[in-house]
Parts: sequence; structure tokens; C-alpha cells
Amino acid sequence: LIVTKEGIKQAMSQKGVYKNFNKGLQDTLLTIQGIFVNYKNGNLIPSPIYDQIQHFTIKMLDQLSKAEEQGDSPGFDLLKDLKKDAVELCATNLLPLGSTVDDRMMGNLLFWIESPLKHIEKALDEYKCLLNPSNLETDDYSAEELSVLFRESYQNQPCDQLLEKWQRQSLEIIMLSETMLDEMDFSFLYLEKRGLFSIGYNLDIAQFDKSTYDLLASEARIASFIAISKGDVPVEHWFRLSRRLTSINGEETLLSWGGTMFEYLMPLLFLKSYPDTLISHTYQNVIDWQKKYGDNRELVWGFSESAYYFLNIEMHYQYRTFGVPGLGLKRGLADEYVVAPYASMLALMVESKNTIQNLLEIEKTGGLGVMGFYDAIDYTPSHLNTEEPFKIVKSYMVHHHGMSLLALDNFLNGWTISNNFHADLRIKSCELLLQERIPRGQPIKEPHPIDAELEPGEKASVQNIAEHSGINELDISPPRLHTLSNGDFSTMITHGGTGYCSSRGIVLNAWKPDITTDPLGLFFYIKDLENDKYWSAMHQPVKRRPDRYDTWFHNGKVVCSRVDEWIETTTEICVSPDHQIELRKLTLTNYSDRQRTLEITSYAEVVLNRLPDHNSHPAFSKLFIETEYLEEHHAIIAKRRPRSKEENPKWLIHTLAFNFQDDQSDTVSFETERSNFIGKGRSMSNPEAMDNGNTLRGFQGNVSDPIVSFRKQITLLPGEKAQITFGLGYADSREAAIYMADMYDSQLSVNRTFDLASIYGLVELNHLNIKTAQAHYFQKLASYIFYADPTYRADEYHLLKNAKKQQDLWAYGISGDFPLIVYRINETNQLKQVKLLLKAHSFWRKRGIESELLIINEHAPGYIDEIQESIQVAIESSLERDVFNKRGGIFIYRADKIQEEDMTLLLSVAHAVFNKKLPDLTKLKKQTETKSWYKSDEDAVYHPLTEDHEGLNTVYQEKKERLQFFNGYGGFSEDGREYHILVKNDPETKFPVLPPVPWINVIANPKFGFTVSERAAGYTWSENSRENKLTTWSNDPVIDTHSEAFYIRDENRMKYWSPAPGPVVGNSFYHVIHGFGFTSFEHSSNQLEQKLVQFVPENDAVKISKLSLHNKGNSPMKLSVFRYLDRVLGVERSASSRFVYQEVSDNGNILFAKNNYNNEFAGRVVFSVVINPLQNNQYRFTTDRQAFLGRNRSLRQPFAIASEKNLDNKVLNGGDPCSALQSTFQLEAGESVSILFLEGESNSKAEAEKTIHQYFDSEKAD
Repeated sequence: LIVTKEGIKQAMSQKGVYKNFNKGLQDTLLTIQGIFVNYKNGNLIPSPIYDQIQHFTIKMLDQLSKAEEQGDSPGFDLLKDLKKDAVELCATNLLPLGSTVDDRMMGNLLFWIESPLKHIEKALDEYKCLLNPSNLETDDYSAEELSVLFRESYQNQPCDQLLEKWQRQSLEIIMLSETMLDEMDFSFLYLEKRGLFSIGYNLDIAQFDKSTYDLLASEARIASFIAISKGDVPVEHWFRLSRRLTSINGEETLLSWGGTMFEYLMPLLFLKSYPDTLISHTYQNVIDWQKKYGDNRELVWGFSESAYYFLNIEMHYQYRTFGVPGLGLKRGLADEYVVAPYASMLALMVESKNTIQNLLEIEKTGGLGVMGFYDAIDYTPSHLNTEEPFKIVKSYMVHHHGMSLLALDNFLNGWTISNNFHADLRIKSCELLLQERIPRGQPIKEPHPIDAELEPGEKASVQNIAEHSGINELDISPPRLHTLSNGDFSTMITHGGTGYCSSRGIVLNAWKPDITTDPLGLFFYIKDLENDKYWSAMHQPVKRRPDRYDTWFHNGKVVCSRVDEWIETTTEICVSPDHQIELRKLTLTNYSDRQRTLEITSYAEVVLNRLPDHNSHPAFSKLFIETEYLEEHHAIIAKRRPRSKEENPKWLIHTLAFNFQDDQSDTVSFETERSNFIGKGRSMSNPEAMDNGNTLRGFQGNVSDPIVSFRKQITLLPGEKAQITFGLGYADSREAAIYMADMYDSQLSVNRTFDLASIYGLVELNHLNIKTAQAHYFQKLASYIFYADPTYRADEYHLLKNAKKQQDLWAYGISGDFPLIVYRINETNQLKQVKLLLKAHSFWRKRGIESELLIINEHAPGYIDEIQESIQVAIESSLERDVFNKRGGIFIYRADKIQEEDMTLLLSVAHAVFNKKLPDLTKLKKQTETKSWYKSDEDAVYHPLTEDHEGLNTVYQEKKERLQFFNGYGGFSEDGREYHILVKNDPETKFPVLPPVPWINVIANPKFGFTVSERAAGYTWSENSRENKLTTWSNDPVIDTHSEAFYIRDENRMKYWSPAPGPVVGNSFYHVIHGFGFTSFEHSSNQLEQKLVQFVPENDAVKISKLSLHNKGNSPMKLSVFRYLDRVLGVERSASSRFVYQEVSDNGNILFAKNNYNNEFAGRVVFSVVINPLQNNQYRFTTDRQAFLGRNRSLRQPFAIASEKNLDNKVLNGGDPCSALQSTFQLEAGESVSILFLEGESNSKAEAEKTIHQYFDSEKAD
């Protein structure tokens, strides 16, 4: 305030109103030149833009230089000439920089190129006002003098009005400053008894803080000086300030608290320095000592209060004092080495040569940004990763820049700020206080710092561990996964590329926790247009065998790299710390010796709902989704319409950004209709969108089955690489969605986000007090939470014994809605593991993983239970104290307080039970040969039947002619009681030609039924079609996924196929008949006539499938017939199947299953049976779905069918259940056989056996 009012007085009394205009404009133009030279050197600006800016800035500088040589002030003619060039400069088109600079930087560049015109136009306006009839030379007068002259001679003229305005404004500033100074009463904080200022006043307790400002070498001495000059405190206060001295190089130097430049030099911005005084002597010694301290370490110097390289969970740099040992009373100053550039700016006022050299070194280090010097450079090892020598703290603090500008003003303009400060008479009257002499010969109470104090304490660098998974870990179970989150938005990604994004429980894309097939996620297809081969960016969904495949899991991102056809595809995945969006940056590198053209296609199925709500009826859930393409942002948005007044709309955003020049006018295409992308009867491994010549159709709006998909074509020269980034995000409004789309269509924003995400990953771990190795351990444990793996479940005794249900958990506060982890403890030495699990639960919650943790204390009961108290204390001192005894939280119980049957319930429900210790996951065998390649003929023993069938068209035409109202797919029988569908393969694609949606038959009696489509896909239920599904209902009109399947395998020819048009289509056409109460499939291939009939008896809860085979050949056939069924026994497979327990009959042809956890249908017995009347028949079975299908495979290519001779005859409980039966037999030439398959449910095993016996005879079934 003092400097401001005195500066205003000086400006108004100084002759020459515009004498500094030329110099100011020159500075602006030189700044513009410097900015764009830096951009040109960094190859961030095209030459035409740079040349235009240089041309006009140089031209304007030349005009100003000539005017300066002639001693001219900026006259009217000069200003008009300058304006012409300023207009041209302002018109420079910076839009081509949009791909290399972000919006904020673009705004800064526009500010600078527009500044000269703004200054000139303002000067012209004022210059016109100052013109007067007498042609008075205004530069010979001050503003005050002109005001007097104009008031007398040109009253009410524009010139008089302008001067009057200046005079009025200056007086207002001066009066306001004086008023504020007078009202600022320092005596309030003055402690008279001690003669010192308190550091503050605590309003909450109405007391002064106990600490005081008691050192002369402190930034607070400027306040002391002003308070004395105002008369608020007595002069005695100045001499109460401690003058504690130390000796540096034989020179007496005042000690400060922190040894910082701020404490010593900030007051020098205002207070005069007199030679040979205690304070001026200290200034020089402090700078010399800070420089020496830096030179000893061969680093830049300058230490003060500043930010440092440590961020809190909100991603804000932390701030504190950093000084030099020997100057500060504070201990431990050597432990951290943080250089603040503004400290050197302050030092310019004392020592310019060495300081300028230090600032140049700071600039070389990277400490200078576009806004000036960054706040700090952190060299402290404990703040950095092992391999990093330093980190730039890339923030700007206004008060540090303000001090820097004041210091520069003093240094360059003859102590302008200080002189204005001392122009105040009150300040001038106290100048004698600043002339205190050096106390020569006085005893030094503070010794020179010993060398040990100058060396930092031992502190380890931050260990940033990245874990690796390779090509032989793609089929491990459970999958290796990694979660990323910013606290609100989370993503889970597996080594194979599956996973999902979610925002506070709202899942964005389709995913199911299927430990065997794990088929869904956000996927990317890369197609080589040279040979039409394609692969996915990660293993799923194409599952093409690469030359190399690696995934690295970091704290803040996941990186996957693979090589196919000499093209390297590297995928980096992160979650933005600032917005609710996941980004996937694909870097494609051409290592071949020729130009390559690639198509990159994204794919994700839209959910935008809570996963249980979506899975209960996917097709219904999708009806509320609308999609829209935003061409200007390269984004697709999807909106979920609310179903009630209580709901709000939800928005999904799919973004696209790339870093290469787009040579084609329209190379981005999109699709939001799933059926257009996949095609009927196809799969994610071979979608129709990847067929030769296929283009995305651009459907949008109220689509029936919403997806988000972009396609972008790129061309790579040999050795060239390109980056393309896709985002998947969530917003609560359309405006927020568009904002995010606009933000992330820039590769610069993407790169910044990846940098921030890496930092945020470390910050989050620091906040949770978790080491990176522990975080990776928690990530791997999370696999057992997401997926129903039996490794750490309770023993089979407890799994089979449990007879209680979910509602019985509620007495213990446990919801049962989330995965449950149980830890059993009985000794105090196991408390360390409990604390680790508490950290794990905090980590999981932060990463969006919902779970409940139950700690069971099995220590013998006593009057004082040390373990129980210790567990309680551990919880209360952890971040989990807020979720103690809450849904989705932490629970502790004594074992003796849990009833035996409840203990069985808790253990059987738990996803993982850890008894006394946590597992060492490094000891688990986690490498296995990957066998899930989509095209793995070289690894298979058996192959699908693909030979062409002779006479196919003739038979097809004969069948077609017998049908009424044939529509290209099927028609009615002659009597109208049956609907016939004829399915044959497309001659070009080799895939079956199917109806546009599954045409199903619902076959049921009052208590039991099933649905079956033309591909033999469907599901079976008992009593309640929703609550008690026996097999999985896919509700997928596009893929029409099978949960029940038949296979026939020729053991001699090593070929297999299905007797229906799925899941493995044979080489001939299929005749499908939907009739009243039955569906049949007729097919002939491999010299074998096949007919499958499926129906339900009128009164019994059993489904009968009769497969009739006739050998038309001239030689015997050795055949295996397989029947596969998913096991659900509940509402939804992922929730109920882990509670399914099975047993087998003695001869291996009957499998029994039940689910005691299935609410009102608990304990009912499900059975599946195969009955083959041939004497040479042999039965085999398995209940292990993963053993039958294989990891990452499907029913289109099951491992047990393609690679194993026999099923394993194993009953697995607690894992991923299925029912698979095999009947192997020899069928003689001309022989026929009818094999029965029974699937049903009864109240008990005895009742089930009775039903089986009733239909054991084929004639009875007929």
C-alpha cells in the first residue's frame, strides 16, 4: 500500500506522459519473439506461422528503434503506422497449432499476439484526447501540471476530461491506501510484556498463539518496521528481536529459523540496505553460503519456502520451508534439497553475477516454463523414484512471482520499489533502525555447522515397481487383473484385455465375472489391409497368436505390447485423475520394410446401469439407451433415459484422438448398433465388421442393442509410428459429456492425463500408506474377489454342509451382496496380517472394488481379550474405521459367539478364507501354455467338420418347395402346425445364414420348461423361469449364446460338429422344425443321418432330448456324443453357480446337482442323464466347466472336444460348475441308435431317481 500510493504520486508528478510507452511496447514484442522462437526450436510451430510473426514483430521493432534514435515520443503518425502491423500480427492464424498445443496454451499465445494492438489502440484513444488547439507539447509536462493547464484553458474539452479522470483515480488510490494503512492496527498482536508479536490469534479459543516472531532474520521484520513507523508499537520492539549469530567463513551472520532466502531477503524488496551494517553483511554471507552449499553438491542453489514433489490425494503439491544447514535453527535441513528459483530472483538484489549464472543453470535443468520459472526443483531422493535425479515442481505461485517481479524492478530500475517505500515520511523517520553496525568481536553463541549436519540423512528413494505378465500367463486362473481409479471412476483390466469401467456403481460397458470364458470388455481390432489379417490390441477378443505378448502393471497405468505381422501394438491404459474417463492410447509401429495401411476399430457394449439391474434383463435394459455421434468432437455419447421421476439421465462418452495429420476428408466412421457390427450367428472373435470390404454403417439414435465403435484408418511408412487414443467416460449431464468429448479429442490432453495418472498412482499409495509391492499384492488378491476361483475357498466339508441362506448373514451385519473375505486369527503375532488386510480393503474401496471383510477371533476366551482389543484398535486407527460394521465394510466377531451352523454359512459364502496367514502368491504356479488361440488347428487333436456337402442345393430346394410363405429363412408346413427353418452356410463367408433375430420355441408344462432357438440355444427352468434357472439365459438376440450344447465327434476321422446349427456348425444344411410342444433338428453329414428332438412331458419336470443317429456309410463309426449344460440353479449364473454342488452316479451317466443357497428353491435336486442302449457304450463325465471349455475359449471350440479324448471323470465343488456327459460307442454300417438325454429337477434325490427310471426306456420317452 505504501509503495502503491507513493508510486502513484511519482507517476503523476513525472514529466512525459508517454515517455515509457516505446520501451513497454518493445518489451512486449521481444517477449513475443522469444516465445515463438522457443516453439520453433521445439518443432511445435509451422514455418509459415513463425515467419509471419517474426516479420511483423521485427518491422515494428525497427520503427520503434528509429523513433528512439531520433528521441521522438510515440506520436500520432507513429502509432498509426504501428497499428497497421499490429493488425497483421493479430490476424496470424494459429488454428494449425490445435494439434500441438492445448486450449490453455492457445489462449496464452493469442493473448501475446493481440497485446500490441490493444496497447496501441488504447494509446491512440488517449493521444487523441490529449490533442489541443494550442498544440501544446504534452511531453514537457507532468500529468498534474497538464491537469492544471487544461482546467484553466480547455475546461470540458476531451483533454481536460481525461486529465481530470486520471487525477480523480490517483487521488482515490492514494486516499484508499492511506485509509487502509491507518486502520491496520498492529498493536492487536503485540505482546507488551515480551515486546514481540504473536504469530496469530485463535478465534476458536479466543487466545493468542504461544509462539512469537522473535528473530531479526525473519520476513516478519518488515511488519515490525512498519508497525514502529506507524506508532502502533514502541521502538523498543526492534531491539527485542533476537540477533543470534553464527560465523560463516569468519563472518558474523544472523541466524534465521529455516535458513531460507525468503526470511532474509523478502524485506529487502522494500527496506533500504546500508553498507557495512549487520543486515547488509548478512545478505551477502547468506547468498555466499547457499551458493557454496550447492557447489559442494554440484547442483543449482537457492532455497526458500516452496512447493516440493509430493502431492496429496487431491493432486496438490505440498508446501513447506527448505533452507540451508548452518543458517537455520531448524534441524534436519540437510535431509531435503529443494531449489526454489524465486530465491535466486531475490538474490539478484544483492549478488547479480553468480545469481544470473545460477538462473541460467536452472533454465537448462528445465526450471523455466512458459509463465516464468516453475516453483521448485526437487532433488530429494525420498521424493523421487530410484532412477530419477530430480523432478520439476510444475506449478506457479502468485506470491513467488510477485516477489520475483519486485526484485527485478529493484535490480533493473534503480531500486524503484524501495525508493517508493522510503518516500513515505513515516518510513523515512525510522531509517536509523536499518543502520545497525556489525558487532565485531562479540562471542558467537551458535557454532559453525559441523560437516555431519550438512549431509542428508539416509532416506530411500521411492520404489516404483511394475509387474510383468507374459504370453504364457494369458490362460491362468483367475486372470491377472489390475484396477485403476481416481476415487469416483474406476476401471478393471485383465492381462487378456477384458474388464469394465464404472462410476459410483454405474457400469459403463458389458462385463461378466466369468472365470472360464471372460469374454467382455472394451476392445480394439487392428486390421492389416494388405492381407486382411486382423488381431486385437490385447488377447481378447480375437485371440490371435502373436509373435510377442507382454503386459506391465504400473501403479497408475497398464501397458500391453504385442507384435503381429511386423506391426507392434502397444496399449497404454489409465484413468484420468481430473475426469470420469478411462483412456487407452494405442501406439502402432511399423517394423516392416514396406508401407502398411491399418484399420483400428474400437468396440464396447453399452450398459450404463447397475450390473445386477442390467443382467436381470439385458434386452430390456438396452431399450432405454439413445446414441448420438458428435462429429466436431470425434465422439459418441450414449444417454440412458430415466425410467422414473427419481432417476436422472446418465451419459456415456466414447472419444477419439490421434496425433497424425489426417490426409483424407472423412476417415473416421462409427457404429452404435451391435447387430451391424457382429452379425447374426457370429462372435466377437470373428465379427462381420472385420469382413473384407465391410464398413461401419453409422447407425445412431434409439438403437435396439447399443454399442460404441469407431474406426480410423492410418498409413505407416517403414519404421514409422502413430498414436491413436480412445476414451470411455461417464457424465451426469449432456453439457458435461460434451465438455469431456471436447477435452479428450486432443492428443495433448491425453498425454497430459497419462502423466498425471502416473503421478496420481504414487500419490494415492502415499495417502493410503501402501508400498507399491503391497499394492500389486492387493491387485492379485482382488482376482479372487472378482472371480469365483476355488483356491482359497473353504474346504469341501463346509461347502457341502451349509444349509443356510443369504438372509441368515444379516444377523451379523453382513449383506451378502458383495464378495466376502474371511480372516481367522488366534495369536497376537497375526495382527500384522490383519493390518495388511485393512490396508487391502482401503485400497480395494479406493479402486472401486466392493467387498466385505470379516475377521474371526478364534483366540481362547478370557476376561481380558488382548487380540480382540488389538483388532479393534487396528480398525479404529485405519482408514476403514468409517465402514466398521457397515454394509460393504469391516466386521469382527469372536468365534465362540458364532453358532456352528452360522460359521459353516460364513465360511461357505466367502470368496476367500485365510486361516492365520495370508497366502504367498509368488509360490502359486502362474504360468501355463496358452491354448486359447482362436485359430489353433496346429494345437488341436480334433477339428471341426468343414468338408463341402455334395447335393446340398438340391436337397435345400426340395425342402424349400414344400413350405408355405417361405421368407428366405423358413416357412410353414403344409398343415400350418409347424414352422420350418432351413439353415445353410453362406458360400462366401462360410457362416450359417440365420434369421435376423433368434426364432424360438417356448416348450413348457405348468412347472417346468425351456426355450430353444433355431441354433438350439436357449435355457431351462424349473418352477420359476426367473428365480430358478437351471441353465443360463443369455437374452442376446445377436450372438444367441449357448448354455446347452450337443456335440458329435468321429473318433476315427478326428472331426466334430453339432447336430443342430450351433454351437459348431457342420458342413451341410440343417432342417429346424418348431412345433407345438417340441422342436427338432435334422442334419446329415459325415455319412451320418442325425435327428434331435426336444420336448417336455405334459406333467413331469424333465426335459427330454432324443438324438437319433443312422450310419449311412459302408464301415463302422466310432463316435462320441457329448451333452453340455451350464449350471445356474438360481437367478444369475455369476452369483449362484459357486454354490452348486454335484455328485455322480456309480456308472457315470447321471450327474446330480443342488444349491442350498438358492432361497426358496434351496435343496432341490437337479439331474442330467445320458442313456445309450448300445452294449459297447462307455460313459464319461466332468463337472468342471473350465476343464471342458478351457480358459478364454467358448462352446464354439471347447478344449475337451478339440484336444481331449475323454472327459476327466472329476467332480469339482466350489469352482465353476457344469454338467458334461460323454457317451462313446461304435455304430456299425447301416446301424441306428437313439440316445436319450434327460434334464430335470425334483424335490429330492430319490424323487429324481424315480423320474429318471420312468423315462429310462426310449419307448417311454417316445
